[in-house]
Amino acid sequence: MPRDSAEPRPRRIMSLWSIVESLQRRLERQGLSREVVDVAVVNALRGAARSAS
Repeated sequence: MPRDSAEPRPRRIMSLWSIVESLQRRLERQGLSREVVDVAVVNALRGAARSAS
């Protein structure tokens, strides 16, 4: 059965590693130091783990 054009497209599933790399690149492009980027990534992962449990 063809997909109805009004249906939302399925989201592409990204691996956790791809998400982390994307976040790191984005923060580095904003001029943040590597140490700040690392702390931001750790905090994001902690928050995700907390909300998943």
